[in-house]
Amino acid sequence: MATRKQIREAIKTVIAPAFNRVYSGWRNSADPRDFPCAMVFFDNGQPDRTFDGYDTEASLSIEIWTSSADSIDDALDLLGTAAKNLIEQDETLGGLIDGISLSDFGYDRDPESLAGALSLTFTVTYHDED
Repeated sequence: MATRKQIREAIKTVIAPAFNRVYSGWRNSADPRDFPCAMVFFDNGQPDRTFDGYDTEASLSIEIWTSSADSIDDALDLLGTAAKNLIEQDETLGGLIDGISLSDFGYDRDPESLAGALSLTFTVTYHDED
């Protein structure tokens, strides 16, 4: 059984080697001095009542921020692949969850700077304590 906080913290720990800073939760801005950085947060979920709690399928996002003078898309792709590969090394987070799989991605580029973001959305299944 897991809480959303435990899952965010576990993902943060798993992907930390690929980033200068990882935030457990969404932030409305990223400090360029922390680039490359990531934010780990839940978007939504669907709990189903069971005899001993809730089995939940949730949408968890990892928003990756960086800058690049050459190609922001290439820089974001490298970081996104690194994060995905780190997660895939243990898709149960040591038994904390039932599984995690990449379900969506999207880019957000800032036309005023060389910075941009890549959001990776994962479907997480787990037995919910929240």
